[in-house]
Amino acid sequence: MLPLRFFKFVPTYVEASYGLSRGNIYRHKLVMKLLEVIKSPIAGKKWRAVFEGDAGRLKHTDFGAAGMDDYTLTHSKEQRERYRTRHSKDLTTKDPTRAGFLSYYLLWGDSTSLKTNIASYRRKFF
Repeated sequence: MLPLRFFKFVPTYVEASYGLSRGNIYRHKLVMKLLEVIKSPIAGKKWRAVFEGDAGRLKHTDFGAAGMDDYTLTHSKEQRERYRTRHSKDLTTKDPTRAGFLSYYLLWGDSTSLKTNIASYRRKFF
C-alpha cells in the first residue's frame, strides 16, 4: 500500500483505491505532481494534464471542449466571470486533478497565458 500524506482532503480515487471512507481517514491525500500539459489525443478535448503519484504511477485527465472559447483565447473578463460563476460547483470535489479544476484554473485562470496559469496552478496545488 502506498503511504498517505497529511493534506486538506480525501479525493475519491484514494477512497476507492484503498477502500477508505471519510469516517476513518480525514484530511489525507496521495501526493501528486503535475508533470506536463499537452495537446489531447482525444477528439473533442483541448488539453491533457499528466500527473505522477507516489509510486510513479501516471494519471492523466483530458479537459477543455475543443472548438469552445476560453479566457486564453478570448481575453474577455466578462466571459471569464460568467464561466467561473457557472462552474464554481466543479471545485466542490476538492480534487485538483479533475477536469473541472483544470478548466477553471488553467483555461479560465487569472492570466490570458496558459503558461502563466499552469505555473500558478502548480504553486497553488502541488
